[in-house]
Amino acid sequence: MSVSREPLLLTVKEVSDVLRIHRPKVYDLIHEGIIDGFKIGSDWRVKKDSVEKIVGKIPGDFFNKKI
Repeated sequence: MSVSREPLLLTVKEVSDVLRIHRPKVYDLIHEGIIDGFKIGSDWRVKKDSVEKIVGKIPGDFFNKKI
């Protein structure tokens, strides 16, 4: 059985990298309900599938790249 290493939740930085937008715009998308995000403590997390609804499947190797 293979275990997926792809995250279910993304950071705001990861979302901004995927969508190639600035981080404040990611917060706007969350507040407008375009992507599903929530706060854990002082950090925001975004559901990966809500981003994939916009851009399609995010390649697994995207998360292994060092930027």
